[in-house]
Amino acid sequence: MIVRCIFSYRLWKLNMNKYKWIIPVIITAVSFYIFGDATYFSVRLYSIESFLDVKSFSWSLYFGLSVEAGVDLLVAIAQCLLLRSLRTGIRRTDMMLRILITYSINTGLLTSLVAIGALVSYSVSPRNYAYFAFYFVLSKLYVNALLATLNARGSLLEQKRGMPSTVVFRVPTLPASSAQLGGTLAGEVPCTVLDADSCSLGHVRI
Repeated sequence: MIVRCIFSYRLWKLNMNKYKWIIPVIITAVSFYIFGDATYFSVRLYSIESFLDVKSFSWSLYFGLSVEAGVDLLVAIAQCLLLRSLRTGIRRTDMMLRILITYSINTGLLTSLVAIGALVSYSVSPRNYAYFAFYFVLSKLYVNALLATLNARGSLLEQKRGMPSTVVFRVPTLPASSAQLGGTLAGEVPCTVLDADSCSLGHVRI
């Protein structure tokens, strides 16, 4: 729940749309439901005499894992769309955004697949307890997803320092009539090649 709330906060913080609160609110609300469902399942699990009695409240497992897989896909898709909308056309920035998109797809897709694996394994064979191998590893995957996203900042900064790139800005020539109107503008502003890291303007003739 905490990891999903962090991801939803990031979506809310980076999104500039006026309806930016909708998806984070949905993710947060569903995360609270999953937390309640997992708490209910754990309490019932410790109160039964045999694991075969899980079938008496198996609806909690089915519904919780289904919602969990769906909301993880929603988080991954929302992050990918948001990062894709932040592209600037600068090669260095777009490359870092592509790396973040790859992280979002890998982490969100992995947790969804594990949740689906637990759901399918319990549906196919509820008596061999194979679904516990998927169910108990989910929390560790969420922590790893958050840590991988946070640790990616260091590698991205290293790549940013090691990738030289330049951006060319071309300013159109002002017509001579502009100088006659205002008396302050004349001539041509030269084309300046700027470094993407240290954008310093050259001399501008006014």
